[in-house]
Amino acid sequence: WLLRRLGVAIDGGKDSLSMAARLGTQTVLAPGTLVVSAYAVCPDITATVTPDLKCPDGKGALLWVQLNPGRHRLGGSALAQVFSQLGDTCPDLEDPGVLEAAFRVTQSLIQERVLSAGHDVSDEVKTWRLPVGQESFLLPCETGTPKEAEADAAHCVHLT
Repeated sequence: WLLRRLGVAIDGGKDSLSMAARLGTQTVLAPGTLVVSAYAVCPDITATVTPDLKCPDGKGALLWVQLNPGRHRLGGSALAQVFSQLGDTCPDLEDPGVLEAAFRVTQSLIQERVLSAGHDVSDEVKTWRLPVGQESFLLPCETGTPKEAEADAAHCVHLT
């Protein structure tokens, strides 16, 4: 349902569940891996964002879009692994319509050239750094769209 609504098609995949290497007399098993290939229409290949944080003209806003407000489930994530944790609750969607709305707003912001960078909340977020002398804001977006959150300056946390 969700993939169809987003216009994404999955056409295949590959599992790697039996990879192993020999180290002396010991067999070392690789963790199981699943790769899924997906395709979607891309009307403008020049409309892109990258994960590196940018502050064009010294201005910008960091938007944290919560797809499940108040639920911070990271079980099985790279972040949990870095902290030697497995986690007991994996990420999930309570309301897939929220993801669809966020996806559509994100695509619109990319097309309008308003969005300069993008990343999921995972192991890379902790490495974001702002250029010296520039300012930005972290806006928790618990309700509505990123554009609505941007207008709600009362919830801003100032970063320097």
